Amino acid sequence: MYIEHPFQIFQTPNHVAMTFEWSQVYRLIYTDGSKHQDGIEFWMGDNRGHWEGDTLVNEVTNFNDQTWLDAAGNFHSEQLKVTERYTMIDPDTIQYEVRLEDPKVFARPWSITMPFFRHKDMDRLLEFQCQAEKEEANGEFERDESPP
Repeated sequence: MYIEHPFQIFQTPNHVAMTFEWSQVYRLIYTDGSKHQDGIEFWMGDNRGHWEGDTLVNEVTNFNDQTWLDAAGNFHSEQLKVTERYTMIDPDTIQYEVRLEDPKVFARPWSITMPFFRHKDMDRLLEFQCQAEKEEANGEFERDESPP
């Protein structure tokens, strides 16, 4: 969630959807009271949310272990559990709080908090596709030889 590219939020009675400019990915947070899917691992996790007053609380489980937490390559296992809290603090700011738990990777749970600010200088998301990711996905990626 803290990548520098923008995202857009849509809300329906049963879901909160997030679309991301980065690599055109999306997340669906189910707010209809449904339970997590058993036996399926997801790239973006299985998102189940509920409202606590004005705060959307999202519990994310059932990740695969193929993604990184950041650009530095910090990893997680399939046991990762993420609990997010989204609170509107004014019309243009969401306070984001997240707690990460993964007993196979981390000695103890850890948390971060940061604000998300509304972009007022753009009227839509643009498409951003990382060329290296595209080449790697297509099997066209070739590593540079290490210098001697």
